[in-house]
Parts: sequence; structure tokens; C-alpha cells
Amino acid sequence: MGSPLPGFAVDVLDPPAHIKLPGATSKVELRANIVMMCGCPIEPNGEWDANGFEVTALIRRDGRSLASVPLKYAGAVSQFAGVVPVDAPGNYDVTVYAYDPSNGNTGLDRTTFTVDAKR
Repeated sequence: MGSPLPGFAVDVLDPPAHIKLPGATSKVELRANIVMMCGCPIEPNGEWDANGFEVTALIRRDGRSLASVPLKYAGAVSQFAGVVPVDAPGNYDVTVYAYDPSNGNTGLDRTTFTVDAKR
């Protein structure tokens, strides 16, 4: 089985880019919509099986690598979610990528958020 258009369209839905969060923030919910480039939906045990894909968020704070957070199927078609740990104020850059090891399909999107220094 192969998609006529290889790759994934990844769209980070939450948090929206450039959002400013209060200093008391300890975690940020991350949600992404991921579909095949052909527009085909992704779900567990579906034609495009979410169980076979690697979906991960790479987290950087103030330009330094911080964490890698796996995103899991979130219960709705093509939706994946996870939690970004926040342990300090700063500027966070999040890159979400999807990868299918069976055929090399990939895709990514980015978002940013700032956690205020004031607690």
C-alpha cells in the first residue's frame, strides 16, 4: 500500500504559536493533527495505522535541547497529543515530527511559546 503523495502533513494545533504563559506553568498540553499528504486519515488499525508511526515533539528552551516527548493517538482521527514539561521560564521551541519507518514518510511542524519569569 502506498500513498500517491508521500509524506505527512503535520499541523500543531495547541499551543498556538507565540503564546505567552504565566510563570506558574508546569506543563503545556500539545496537540497535533497529522494526515497523509493525500489527505487520508490516520487511526489505530486503520488503512493508515497510527500504531506504526513515530510521532514525537522535540523541545528546546532558549536554544538548548531540553526533551523529546512522544505523542500518542488522542482518540480522534488524525489527532496526537502529549505533555511538554515546563521546569523553568524561557522561550520554548517545539518541533513535532511524524515518521513511518516502513516507507520513510515524514513530516513536521513547529510552534513556540514563552513562559514568563514571574511566578
